Amino acid sequence: MTEQELNRARELRKRICDVEWKIIKLRAGAEDLVPLLDGMPHGNEMRSRVENLAVKILTAEEELTNLRGQFVEAAVDLTEEIERAELDELEKAVLTMRYATCLNFLDIQDKLRITDATMFYVHRKALKKIFK
Repeated sequence: MTEQELNRARELRKRICDVEWKIIKLRAGAEDLVPLLDGMPHGNEMRSRVENLAVKILTAEEELTNLRGQFVEAAVDLTEEIERAELDELEKAVLTMRYATCLNFLDIQDKLRITDATMFYVHRKALKKIFK
């Protein structure tokens, strides 16, 4: 397993968050948008700003759906790969929580009830084993 494979789910999660923010911004912009009707005839290819914004929102929502599907697949694949690795149960739990479910170290510590020193030691030891 490479570092890139290990971080795939985390990168997808970040992209999901970015697209979610993009959709929020587009929807906020749509609330104040009023189409300009200037009374002049327009060609058939001309679309209003409202239509353009609606298309952007739909495209972003489609991308979000695809990213979520990819994230689930990546998380499942990564979890299976971590379970197959020669690690002890605590190491598997830490790596799975960190890279498949995308939790931060503080949340992992709380869930596993371990100190921060133990957390980082186990994480570092597990990474050394998995990258060999």
